[in-house]
Amino acid sequence: MIKEFKNIWEGLRVKDSFARNLAISFSGQAVGQILGFAFTPFIARTYGPDNYGIFALFFAIASNISLVSTFQLPTGYVSASSKKDLHILIQITFFVLSFFTILSALILFFFKERAVLFFEAGNLDLLIYLIPVYVLFMGVEYIMLGWNIYLKQFGRGAMGKIASIVTSKGLTLLYGILMVPSPIGLIGGNFTIYPLEVLAKLSPQIRADVVSLLKPFSWQEIKNVCRRFKSYPLLVTPGLLVTSISGQLPVYCFSVFFQNSYIGLFALANSIITVPISVITNSTTTVFLQKAAETNRTNPAVLKNLVLALHKRLFLISFLPLILFALISDWVFSFIFGAAWQEAGWIASFLAVSTILAVSQQPLSVLFRLLNREQDNFILNVISIGLKLGGLSVGVFYNDVKIAVAAYSLTSILSTSLSLTWIFRMVQLSFRNLIWYVLVVLAIFVVIALQKF
Repeated sequence: MIKEFKNIWEGLRVKDSFARNLAISFSGQAVGQILGFAFTPFIARTYGPDNYGIFALFFAIASNISLVSTFQLPTGYVSASSKKDLHILIQITFFVLSFFTILSALILFFFKERAVLFFEAGNLDLLIYLIPVYVLFMGVEYIMLGWNIYLKQFGRGAMGKIASIVTSKGLTLLYGILMVPSPIGLIGGNFTIYPLEVLAKLSPQIRADVVSLLKPFSWQEIKNVCRRFKSYPLLVTPGLLVTSISGQLPVYCFSVFFQNSYIGLFALANSIITVPISVITNSTTTVFLQKAAETNRTNPAVLKNLVLALHKRLFLISFLPLILFALISDWVFSFIFGAAWQEAGWIASFLAVSTILAVSQQPLSVLFRLLNREQDNFILNVISIGLKLGGLSVGVFYNDVKIAVAAYSLTSILSTSLSLTWIFRMVQLSFRNLIWYVLVVLAIFVVIALQKF
C-alpha cells in the first residue's frame, strides 16, 4: 500500500503523466461541483419539483439532440495523426453542428405544438425554442473540450469548470429570489455554463490555430479524414444516443404517464447521485482516453492492466459512499431540501445502488471507440434500453412510480454488468475478475429493496 501511494506521488510530480493529468482534471471537477452543490438546496427549495421537472425535460431533449449535433467527432481529435487532420476534423464538426442547429430550429418551428402535446409539457411553451441555442453552445463547448484533450491542456478545463458552475448556480438562485420562480430561471442559469467554458478553454495555442481552420483543404484530404473517422457518425453517435435516452427514460416516461412533479423528484435525486459521481467519471474519462490511446499505440498488451487497475480503484472509491447514502437518503432529502422533496430521497436510494458499477463502466466505455468495437457497444446499448424499458413498463402497468424506479434501477445494474463484461473480454480479462463485484451490488440492491418496500 505504501509503495502504491509512493508511485502515485511520484507520478504527480511528472509533467503530462497520467496521475498528474488525472489529478488536475479531477480537482477542477471536484471543486466546481462542490461549490455548485452548495447552491442546490436553496435552488430546490426556491423552484420546487414542478419547475425542476420542466427543466429536466427541456434539458433531456436538448442534450439528446446535442449528442447527434457533433457526430461525437471531438472524442476522436485525440486520435488525429497530424495537426492538419485535426483541423479538418474540427472544420467538419463545425459544419455538422451548424446543420443540426438549423435543422432542430426548423423542426421545432413547424412541430412545436405536437412535441409539447406528446410530452404533456404545456409549461414549456415558447421555452422549447431555446433548444437550438442550447444545442449550438453545447456543441461548441464539446469541440473545445476535444481540442484541449488533444493538446493535453487539462488545467484550463479544470478552471473553466469551477467558474462556469459557480456562475450558473448563482444566477439561477438569484433569478428565483428576485423574480417569480419559473423554468426559465433554471434553463437560463444552466445555459451560462457553456459560453463560459468555451472562453476558459480558448487557450493562446488554440487561438493561434483558429486561423488554420479558415484555410481550405482539398476535397481528397477531407474525404480521407471522413473515411478514417466514419465510425463516429455511423456507430459511436447512435450508441451514445441510445445510452443517453436509456438514462433519461424515466424523465420521458414520467412526463407521459405520471405528473410533472415526479420528473422533478427523479431529476433532483438523479443529479444528487450523478453530479458528485461525474466528478470522478468525467475527469477519469478525459485522462483515461488520452492514456489508453497512447498505450494502445505503444504497448497494447499493457492495456488490460490499466483497465483492471482503474476498475478496482473506482469501485473502492464509490462503493461505501454510495451504500451509505442509499441507507440515509430519505432523511437527507427531507432535512436538506424540505418536505416537498422527501420522495426524491426514496428514489435516490435505488439510483445510488445502480450507479456503483457505472462509476468504472463509464470511463472504460471509451475502449469501444479506441478498439474499433463501436458496433458491439451499439448492440449493448440497444439491449440496455430494452431492459430499462421493460423495468419502467412494470411500474406503468401497476401505475406505481416506486415500482418503476426500483425495476429501472435493477435493469440498470444488469445492463452495466453486461457492458463491463464485454469490456473485460475485449482486453482479454477473465469474467472472474468481475463476478464478485456484480454479486455484491445485487445483494445490496436486495437489502435496499427489502428496507424500502
